[in-house]
Amino acid sequence: MDDGAKQVKLIFKHRDCVTIDVDSTICRDETIDELAKFCGKEDAIIPITTLAMEGHLDFYTSLVKSLQILDITSEKLKELVLREKSIQYSRNVKKFIKLLQNGSIAVYLINSRQHRHRLEHSPRKQVIKNLKCRFNYKSVVHIGNGMNDAKVCPVADAFVGYGGVVIRQKVKKLAGWFVTDFQQLIDEMMK
Repeated sequence: MDDGAKQVKLIFKHRDCVTIDVDSTICRDETIDELAKFCGKEDAIIPITTLAMEGHLDFYTSLVKSLQILDITSEKLKELVLREKSIQYSRNVKKFIKLLQNGSIAVYLINSRQHRHRLEHSPRKQVIKNLKCRFNYKSVVHIGNGMNDAKVCPVADAFVGYGGVVIRQKVKKLAGWFVTDFQQLIDEMMK
């Protein structure tokens, strides 16, 4: 085990807050890609999502481009919301969250696609900064799969890269600790 992983695991052991990316981390899907599939425009949207997740396109630009291509009507959006589709959760994520909560660790799910305004820093950084200020958390660990996730430090005290849905090499390289199953985090909690 390298020193980076040891450091992240030490911070993880003493965390009082965990933030987790939603798309392709909590859930196995990317929300915008699912919307694109529903609208029959996945061939245009999925490459934009991929570019953004790999850090080749900034979040705001990818969101604007995707929304322009989708040009979704309120009727189409309502149809999507009303259709039944079960959420595909990543393996062991519900167990992991339950263990954190049972241990009185604050857990926040972050979905940056909710943020429509441009921020100087990534929306995740801003959310984590606000959480730390508001609740005085001493040690926040963020878990995610994309470049916006990988760039949360030093606002977050540690970043755990997640590759259970898709392994992004740049994210893996930037992560102090990289996991492919939430069971790895659970095992670390049980030590």
